Amino acid sequence: MFKKLILLIATLALAGCATTGSLPPSSQPADALPEPDMPISERTEGLEPDAYDGLKLTAELITEKPILPGDAFEVRVDLENTGDKTVAYVQGSGSWRTPQNLFGEGEHLQYVLPRDNLGIATMDFVVQFLEPGESKSFNLTFMAIEPSADFVERTHELFYESDIYIADMSWAELQETFPDLIATQPGVHGAGVFLLYSILDPDAADDVSVDISVPTTFAQALVPVTIDQEAA
Repeated sequence: MFKKLILLIATLALAGCATTGSLPPSSQPADALPEPDMPISERTEGLEPDAYDGLKLTAELITEKPILPGDAFEVRVDLENTGDKTVAYVQGSGSWRTPQNLFGEGEHLQYVLPRDNLGIATMDFVVQFLEPGESKSFNLTFMAIEPSADFVERTHELFYESDIYIADMSWAELQETFPDLIATQPGVHGAGVFLLYSILDPDAADDVSVDISVPTTFAQALVPVTIDQEAA
């Protein structure tokens, strides 16, 4: 059942990171980042998968409640640097907690932009670091609805205009507001988690010619998600 998504993930990208390291933040412009609604295949194009085996990424479903068609749910992502090199990843705005280059894509599941990536943000551009021995955790949100091409735009509009986070809406409210959305059918589906990153060689830590904001590899994880049949 997961063969199609596993094949996709095997050719795509993700990876981890954590606290601010000793290296200075990048001053690269934020408009150089990929758009959040770009498909994973485009965001990871040209990147070598799992180039650094010292980065461990794990993901798990953290809700204990049954997930019904149209429901929102969260996936916990744990990143650990067990190797001897520093991992660098784009956070984006300094006011965000969830990195811009950590994201999801699902098999019949809609990934939702993190709440902290919405609304007013500082205009700085930050690259964070996960040093050897460090770890970091984040929660990513998905919804049991079929992916929609304009979901990112709708997420922003709702938050800016009404201060509503789209994942807080019930399926009935979503249907009333966006009648074209389609609930995911009951069954087991895959939620893919991805993080794009670069690897810093300790011997080249002071090399200013290295653009640490440009990812060179990725890590990934796949979480099986059971969507239950809604009671009659």
